[in-house]
Amino acid sequence: MPQDPYAVSKWEAEQGLLAIAEETGLEVAKWYQKAGELIS
Repeated sequence: MPQDPYAVSKWEAEQGLLAIAEETGLEVAKWYQKAGELIS
């Protein structure tokens, strides 16, 4: 789990979104940034 307050808040929000998605069947797009490139 992240330690930085911003990262903790973001992580908690993402976990909540993933829980809602699992309960409702909502599709969640995951985007990752690596070395300046956006990867889906």
